[in-house]
Amino acid sequence: MQPFLKVVPDAAMQASATPTFPPELALWLERALGAAGMLSAKGVGAPESAEDARDAVLRALAQRFYPYVPVSTQAARIHARAATYAFVNWPRDREHAQIPARYRDTLDEYLWAAFKSGAAMPLPRRDLRRILIGASESEAW
Repeated sequence: MQPFLKVVPDAAMQASATPTFPPELALWLERALGAAGMLSAKGVGAPESAEDARDAVLRALAQRFYPYVPVSTQAARIHARAATYAFVNWPRDREHAQIPARYRDTLDEYLWAAFKSGAAMPLPRRDLRRILIGASESEAW
């Protein structure tokens, strides 16, 4: 059986030194994580990549809406909500530059930011567990 080759555009292969995030997403992420949460060990105020921004949003979502719940349960619940959001709401929300007002202070506010980050969403449960425990891909099971 021949392997399936995925064609990747040349632009995607060129990594930029500092990714640019929409100002609304950067402001929301700063508010959600707090000023202290935005400062990483590297001393940088913004996430390095879309994946870092998405991961930070998903961790904040788990801490806010599912505290004191095992990581595997958090991952299962977030996966279910993200799959529903991807099918029901994201097709019309993707065009919004700002978080829709109806999502304020809800779980969907965090999902909108995770999807808007530009990183892959929704994620499988295994990847969500890895993100929620803070392990890198090289440390993954």
